[in-house]
Amino acid sequence: MNCPTCGKEMSSGWLHGGGRMLWSPREDKPLPVKGREDVLLFRDRPQRAFLCRDCHQVVLTYLGAPAHDVFYQ
Repeated sequence: MNCPTCGKEMSSGWLHGGGRMLWSPREDKPLPVKGREDVLLFRDRPQRAFLCRDCHQVVLTYLGAPAHDVFYQ
């Protein structure tokens, strides 16, 4: 995969984390998640990701589940 920022080849690998990772439009979002705008990126297992060592970008395909629905089911 080529980097969407600089166009150079990205390294394929895995993103690891200690549990869940989410995206939020707010920087100061406290956990647990309560906003419906939050999106769960991954949880409990490694997620395929691509890393650009030149411009420090990471690209991944996320789960797509609304974080609110996952955390409060």
